Amino acid sequence: MRNRYQYKKARKRAAERDNSLCVLCGRPAIDTHHVVFRSHGGRDIADNLVCLCRDCHNMAHGVREKKIQQELLEYLKKVS
Repeated sequence: MRNRYQYKKARKRAAERDNSLCVLCGRPAIDTHHVVFRSHGGRDIADNLVCLCRDCHNMAHGVREKKIQQELLEYLKKVS
């Protein structure tokens, strides 16, 4: 079951880390994206969340999903 308080806190930490900008294109971020999807065991922690604009978030769930996921995992390694 999702702990909403923990998720809200993690989203805030991710936004601070990413300066509320999309980590892929640099535009203002609207969404917080789970790099490892919750359906695949991803957790609601800042180390699994990144800020994305709506267009990049849509791409992260589209045909380029695997490539974008790899880019995001590399990003998280750099900022951790």
